[in-house]
Amino acid sequence: MQVQWLNSITVKFAAILMAVYLAMVALAVGLVQTAGRTILEERSAKTIEQAGMRIVTALGQQVAYVDALTEALADFGESVPYDRDLYRRAIPHILNKVSHRDIIAGGGLWPEPRGFDPARERASLFWGREPNGTLKYYDDYNDPNGPGYHHEEWYVPAKHVTGHHCFWSRSYMDPYSLEPMVTCTVPMHRDGAVLGVATVDMKLTGLHDMMARMGRELGGYVFALDRNNKFLSFPDPDRAKVLFRSADGKTIEEFVTAQRMREQHPEFSPIEALLREQKAAILRAVRQGEGFDADLAGRIDADSYQINQEEAELITAMLTLSQSGEGGNVAQTRHTRVERDMLLNAPAIVTTFHMPDTFWTVVAVVPERLVFADVGAFSKLMVAAYVALLFLSLLLVYVMMRGTVLNPVLTMIQGLRQVPGAASAPLPGSDRNDEFGVLARAFTGMQRRLEGSVEAAQGGERRIRTLIENSSQGIIVHRHMRPLMINQRLADMFGYASPREIFDKGTFMDLIAPGERHRILGYHEARLRGEDVPLDYEYRGLRKDGVEIWLNNRSFLIDWDGEPAVCTNLFDITERKRVETELNLFREQIAHNQKMESLGQLAGGIAHDFNNMLQPTLILSELMRGDFDKDDPNWKRADTIFVTAQRSKTLIDQILAFSRKEKPTQQRLNMRDILDACADLASHTLPATAQLEHASEPGDFWVHADPAQMQTVVMNLLSNAADALDSLPGTITLGLSRTDHAKGRLRGGEPENPLGYAKILVADTGHGINPKILQHVFDPFFSTKAVGAGTGLGLASAYGIVQNHGGGIAIDSTLDVGTTIEVFIPLQAPPKE
Repeated sequence: MQVQWLNSITVKFAAILMAVYLAMVALAVGLVQTAGRTILEERSAKTIEQAGMRIVTALGQQVAYVDALTEALADFGESVPYDRDLYRRAIPHILNKVSHRDIIAGGGLWPEPRGFDPARERASLFWGREPNGTLKYYDDYNDPNGPGYHHEEWYVPAKHVTGHHCFWSRSYMDPYSLEPMVTCTVPMHRDGAVLGVATVDMKLTGLHDMMARMGRELGGYVFALDRNNKFLSFPDPDRAKVLFRSADGKTIEEFVTAQRMREQHPEFSPIEALLREQKAAILRAVRQGEGFDADLAGRIDADSYQINQEEAELITAMLTLSQSGEGGNVAQTRHTRVERDMLLNAPAIVTTFHMPDTFWTVVAVVPERLVFADVGAFSKLMVAAYVALLFLSLLLVYVMMRGTVLNPVLTMIQGLRQVPGAASAPLPGSDRNDEFGVLARAFTGMQRRLEGSVEAAQGGERRIRTLIENSSQGIIVHRHMRPLMINQRLADMFGYASPREIFDKGTFMDLIAPGERHRILGYHEARLRGEDVPLDYEYRGLRKDGVEIWLNNRSFLIDWDGEPAVCTNLFDITERKRVETELNLFREQIAHNQKMESLGQLAGGIAHDFNNMLQPTLILSELMRGDFDKDDPNWKRADTIFVTAQRSKTLIDQILAFSRKEKPTQQRLNMRDILDACADLASHTLPATAQLEHASEPGDFWVHADPAQMQTVVMNLLSNAADALDSLPGTITLGLSRTDHAKGRLRGGEPENPLGYAKILVADTGHGINPKILQHVFDPFFSTKAVGAGTGLGLASAYGIVQNHGGGIAIDSTLDVGTTIEVFIPLQAPPKE
């Protein structure tokens, strides 16, 4: 048999070397490109960061100067007693006596209502710089008919600043110089209270020129935005400004926000997204830290008509960072790449710089081609040298491998083709003294041994499969929960016609109930890791028809086709679990009956003793009432004793009914008459908020019972239903119907009544009963009511009465939905006419 040239070892080896060669070339190109790109990116990023920090530093110097001037003005307002004439002379002097007059657009003091002058709500002192450089006093904000200044965006947040920290306002356009401006506001305090604020208006003089100069140095452009991402500068001002007419008819220019720039120019979207995420990251960092006051944001929003909730949260973050001294710990620099910049019309790298004191952002945009201009030449040189060296190396490897390995192997193959019975005959080359001779001799011996063991292995496999298929337990071999072998018994156990149906599912997990899968998968993974896992355990399986069954599982690791797998033996223990459950329920019922019997005996004995002691009290108090007129105070005292004793006797009667020590005086009666009487009585005693609905089947319901005790049961249930409504509007349903079977049977083994049962239903729409305490509601002296609101004998008494009448009682309750109680009394044949 000839080997096709495509399957030849020589061709394959040459193909492998060529593939390695191409992979190494691709790897070299990739490394050169990525490593060179990374180095140039880092170098470019440092250059951009240095330029950006120079801008931030230059702006920071102006900010620090204005901050210091505003603090000095605030110190003046706090320390110098108010004298309007003195203030009007001193404040302009403070504003003019500076070395940076070109950036000071104005300033002044703004007191709280009646803070300076008790007779004036608005008493601000403000000067603005005219185009000729002089300061002019403005009294507009003090106009009684104007909006004032106490709810302005720059005033409200400053009142919440501690110490002499400056709060920087949003930016606005100077109507004279058409340059962006901001206001620094510092609070004034006196005697621990806010006296007002001091302000200095700052022109961002030369900001546009500074940004243009830095942009030229970087080969791109630079611009700045305020805390609301509103432009402070932009290389193309026409795109970043809007014109509008003021109330006095003047045409005013104003910078737009980054969001509006994105809406007008969609290619600006990546930069706007980066700016928005930077602000969001700062807010998240502040909210997750200590000191952020969400209530303060709400107060700022409510106190200023110029601030919405979103900006109030940003202002609160500014105040939190400023007062904690952690403003510099938030993200300072961020980078992103844009596919096509709106001004450069080419791919670009965008870098943002955050100014923590003012929350301004400086943005630098640099063409990507400048960053990677040197990568091409560097890559070509490195790749050419590497490709040549690699080609020569692999060619040498091929020549050596062909002479020392491939040619001897080909010789051995040719020899095998020429020897009859090659599997048993010695291979050509067995007489060689090198490694190929050892290989040929070992291969010949292995083939001879293999011939003898194959037949034995095949016989053993047949025996093992016979044992597995005829096993009485379900067996599955699986790897990573995917079946490798399944016997028919396991398929039958789960309701499948054949193992093939389970194989088609592709996973063993479908045979496990959903609630058990996490636990069983954890055991499986731990077993594969070599950890200690229980050898036997139980869980619920899932049949094909969706019915759950109980399984006993025994799993252990085996070797399957040379790889680890898990062999799982499964036993169906559903019937055993059912018997165990019924046995546990029976034991609980016996324990409960024994407890109730003991409590009944104890309560009965105590009740008889109390009954004997109450008889003299009842007799003597009744005799005392006969000795006095009803208008006599002594008669009222005797009557109180008599009524109290009567109530005590009623309570004792309930205890005796529960204890089954006294048999009821039973007679034939119609339960409809009992329910009608109880409904009439309840309609006069239930709270006005409770609506009683009487819903019964027609006809008579003849039973053999004590009428007084039946009325006690129904009234107790109605009283509990009224208490469950807790004085809230609700509905109580009282019903009577027939049923063949009784729920909540109280005597184990008692036969069903052939005539059926009268079912009394009392339901309410109250707060319901907690499932944890529902099983105790029939226990004597157990109550969910507050201390003094009940004895806890109502349901226990009903329990005893119904049991003495051979009936049953059942309760069902859902929290916040209501409670339903059903009482079952055996029916009797109707009386003969």
